[in-house]
Amino acid sequence: MTKPKKPPTSRKLVTKPIGPVDKRRRKRGLTVAVRTAIDALMYERCTRAEACERAGLTERALYLALEKPEVAGYFNHALDVLRSGERPKNIHRLCEIRDAADNMPAVNAIKALEQIDAEAIGRPNAAAQTPGVVVRIINVTQPSTDAGKVIDVTPTPNRGDSD
Repeated sequence: MTKPKKPPTSRKLVTKPIGPVDKRRRKRGLTVAVRTAIDALMYERCTRAEACERAGLTERALYLALEKPEVAGYFNHALDVLRSGERPKNIHRLCEIRDAADNMPAVNAIKALEQIDAEAIGRPNAAAQTPGVVVRIINVTQPSTDAGKVIDVTPTPNRGDSD
C-alpha cells in the first residue's frame, strides 16, 4: 500500500501562458519567408514559383500559409497597396492611348482594372461580415381612395320577377 502524499508546504510561482500551448517547432502565421514571398509576388512581379524560390519555400507551403488569417490579411493589405499604387499609372497610360492610335485591348484592360478597384471599394472587407439573420420590417400604408364610401351588399329582389 502506498502512503498518501503530504500537501506541499511551499509552492513556486510559475507563469503559464494563457490558452493552448503551441508545441510545434515552426512558427505559426506570418514568417519572414512567407512575407518575402508575398512581397516578391506583389512588388517585384515574380511568378509564384520565382517568389517561393527567393523565399526558400515550396509552393505548397505558401498555399497553406495563405489559409492562415494573419497571412491572408497581410496579402490583402499588400494587394490594396499595389492596386492603389497602379491607379495613377493606369490613368497616364489611358491618356497616352487616347492621344495615340486605336488600341482598344489596352483600354478594355484598364477599364477592367478600374472596375475591380471600384468593386473592392463597394464591398470593403467582405470577410468582416458576421453571420446572422437580418429582418427588415417595412410598413407602407397607402391612403385609401374609398375612405368614407359605404357599399351596400344587401340582396335586392329581382325586378323582372312578377310573381
